[in-house]
Amino acid sequence: MKRKILVTLLAFCLIASLCVVGAAAAAGEPCEGGESCDHEAAIGNVHYDTFEEAIAGATEGDTVELLRDADSLSVTVNAGITIDLGSHTLSIIRRDQTSTPGISFTAGDSVLTNGIIVDDRLYVNTEGNNYNVTAGLQMVQISGTGSTLTTSNVTLQTYYPHSALKAFSYILYVVEGAELTVGSGTVIKDMPHPAFPNLSSTYGGVGIVVLGSDNAPTELIVESGAEIETYAYAISGNGSSDSTEITINGGTITSTDGNAIYHPQVGTLTINGGTLTGTSGIQFCGAGELNITGGHIIATADPSQFPQKPSDQNDGSTEDGAAVSIISRGGGYQGEGQTIRVAISGGTLTSRNNAAISVYRLQKNNGWVTNDHTTLSSFLENLEITDGTIESAEGRGALEVDSLATNDVEV
Repeated sequence: MKRKILVTLLAFCLIASLCVVGAAAAAGEPCEGGESCDHEAAIGNVHYDTFEEAIAGATEGDTVELLRDADSLSVTVNAGITIDLGSHTLSIIRRDQTSTPGISFTAGDSVLTNGIIVDDRLYVNTEGNNYNVTAGLQMVQISGTGSTLTTSNVTLQTYYPHSALKAFSYILYVVEGAELTVGSGTVIKDMPHPAFPNLSSTYGGVGIVVLGSDNAPTELIVESGAEIETYAYAISGNGSSDSTEITINGGTITSTDGNAIYHPQVGTLTINGGTLTGTSGIQFCGAGELNITGGHIIATADPSQFPQKPSDQNDGSTEDGAAVSIISRGGGYQGEGQTIRVAISGGTLTSRNNAAISVYRLQKNNGWVTNDHTTLSSFLENLEITDGTIESAEGRGALEVDSLATNDVEV
């Protein structure tokens, strides 16, 4: 009898010991307690106390799995890995004034999938509901030649910047020759912060920023089943960062207060499918090629004579209400020897209130002026339309073309 009691006690102690070890295992050790452990992440059967520690311990080919909803400071991924959010929510937070991207992918071929990421750094509750407000933050950055990221079945969410900041927030930021593929099930969006639910005047979030590189083109591919809906540009380049390749194969791409795609850089933009909606659809004011073979591009702005642009604004897009606008702007956008080449062989271009296609020159000269009121040349080399559907508002032409560009348009 005594031996039986002793064996039972030893077995109970062993089980209790395993549970304690499982619940308090140091980062990088196996967790015998399985899901009873309160760890945030795992690589295989090795559990980590925090998501940050798991990312730091990941090597090429690993899968980091999120085990529960968690908060994380900024992390850097310097190898090709898979981040499986495990149907959980990862909130990016900050404890200081850093503007480091929430997650930086700097090397290898990585995958981000299966869950939700929220950038919660814009509004920091210091104490007593006094909020420290920051803008210009990047949520996810992919950088460097040879660095790729593919997203699928994941929601990436940020909040509107406070209107007083007069700045954007950025959800996906692909730069320096990297490549981003936005796959099916990816949802990219911004929304009011719960602390400021009634913000109505804000620059908003930008869905995807694509910045070129001198070493290799920076690439973006959007596939069918992806959804982008942001207050500011859904997709944007920058006139100071040339050499981009952007391909839209499908999905829904929406800006509620700006261009669906703003393209002020030198690069190639190809629309093969999808539905693109903005106050202006595609604004191509850089140089290179615009190819449209399919999809539906919709502009929603109120009727106006282009451009509708504040006289004190020095840069950025203009609201012209065209489904596709081709704009010659000169220095900073187009340089000597650079041209715009447009080929439309399919798809539907719809302007609800203006011309579907608008070709013009734009220059700041005691306010913003267009066409013959400018000293600019036209940078349009060729606009060729061979197929597709063009729908303009009643009383507006299907195409409105600057007099300097009429000889370069073929329908």
